[in-house]
Amino acid sequence: GTVSVSVNMAENPGISEMKLRLHYDSSALTLEAVSTGTVFESKELTPSQNLSKNPYVIVCSSGDMINKLNNLKTGNIITMNFKVKENADYKSYAVTADIDAINIEGKKCSFTADNGSVNVVKCIHSKEWRVTTAATCEKDGTETLTCTKCSEAFETRTISAYKHKNTEVRNAKAATKNAEGYTGDTYCKDCGKLISKGKATEKLKSDVSSDKSSSSSVSASSKPDKTESTKSEDNKPSIITGKNSVFGKNSKKPLTFASDADFSEFIRVEIDGKTVEETNYTAESGSTVITLSADFLSTLTKGEHTISIVSKSGTAATEFTVEETADTQSDKSLSTADAPASKEEAKSSKASVIIITAALILAAGAVGALYFFKQRRG
Repeated sequence: GTVSVSVNMAENPGISEMKLRLHYDSSALTLEAVSTGTVFESKELTPSQNLSKNPYVIVCSSGDMINKLNNLKTGNIITMNFKVKENADYKSYAVTADIDAINIEGKKCSFTADNGSVNVVKCIHSKEWRVTTAATCEKDGTETLTCTKCSEAFETRTISAYKHKNTEVRNAKAATKNAEGYTGDTYCKDCGKLISKGKATEKLKSDVSSDKSSSSSVSASSKPDKTESTKSEDNKPSIITGKNSVFGKNSKKPLTFASDADFSEFIRVEIDGKTVEETNYTAESGSTVITLSADFLSTLTKGEHTISIVSKSGTAATEFTVEETADTQSDKSLSTADAPASKEEAKSSKASVIIITAALILAAGAVGALYFFKQRRG
């Protein structure tokens, strides 16, 4: 371990020059450094350059060569820093001082020096691991088990390199119908190194099959939905799933609509120009999929309504119908698919019903007659 010994002046009768000799036990102590105190300025001290010389000698002179002064200051003269040798016995080692001093009148100044000491005792170690070389993402480090009291080191161990364990993705970009996306580059959060480059992702594709299915279900006499459209030249979004859907008030099935706008641009849902509470629908990606709950749809009045899916790039809208008995999501034109094609077909259908009814009545009469005939013969 190391120890510091301060040489202090408590009473100063007034000195001009002083020679200070410091004695210590070289078998246990090694003088490593000497620092100036407050009584003399560094320019007024002439310390020995040989730290191994014992006694260690310092010459002090107040003022300069021409203007000698009496120094009347008290306090610290110097501080000696010793290292205790490993083979030092556990005991007290004295540090003593001899002083020769005169004032500006050339008279000798008398001093009484109290001996100091360095007590070497066995340390009751308090150990902790201290980092001696910091680890990096790519290089191992070291730490040493050290006594917090005497700084004695006991063992050293390796700190494994971090190997870029904390990473993050930067520069990621979602794909849209008009531009490719990017998965993003992977960087180390600790050292900032680029770990891996990302990849481009394909542009989003419209749900063509959904558009065809919806358009094919519209009868020749029906008019196109005034709110439905494909993306125009200014790239406004459009409905790609759920056009002209029908909801029956006795149904428990929700209605689903999809806009071809990127899901990251989604803002809100409106019904007939009024914002719908988020609790009444779910929103999912691919591109922007909105599902209105059956409970919410049941609160709407019977008839046509307009749903608008509002995104940063624009609004996609379409109409849907609320009916009393319909129970499936479909295009309005599908509700007429099972109806008779013409009045002739309707008449034919009625005639069939009458003929079948008459046949049943005649058959029942025949059975009754047969039964009556058997009864008579019996």
